[in-house]
Amino acid sequence: MEYGSDDQLFDEITVFMNRWHEQPEESERVLDALYAFMTHLRDVLPQICYRRALGDWGTAKSTFVETLGAVCYRPFFTAGCSSEASLRRTFDLWRGTALIDEADFSKRSDLFAPIMRIMNIGYDGRFGWYRCCDDKDPTKIVSFYVYGPKLLATRRRFADHALESRC
Repeated sequence: MEYGSDDQLFDEITVFMNRWHEQPEESERVLDALYAFMTHLRDVLPQICYRRALGDWGTAKSTFVETLGAVCYRPFFTAGCSSEASLRRTFDLWRGTALIDEADFSKRSDLFAPIMRIMNIGYDGRFGWYRCCDDKDPTKIVSFYVYGPKLLATRRRFADHALESRC
């Protein structure tokens, strides 16, 4: 659908975001709208940062992820991924904006290591997730594409400084 000018679209995104999610800082709302624009350019950007809502419980982080995600490029939730295989295949097949609510990953979770790998390499379009997938032919390697924008909701900063720098 034609939307007019980029300025008009920016204003419409801002109005939509303000209707469904309260953002006390106007400068943050501008970043939200610009992030939505950026997600639609993911295929031409060599690297892409992550947008994160950081705060205690009850601070509308989930609403932020859902609302901003609604105007981002091909949004998908990772909540339904129950295994490493389903997680990497979802990223590879969907190639959109990952919406990751409750991104405070526990080291006790089976998905902790895979999601941390995705988060650490998924900001750069040059990197893939490589797996040997054939026991009979160990030279067969399959690459999964995990690059792309990600919207996160966390209660605290990441202990991993590399991942923290991507937010």
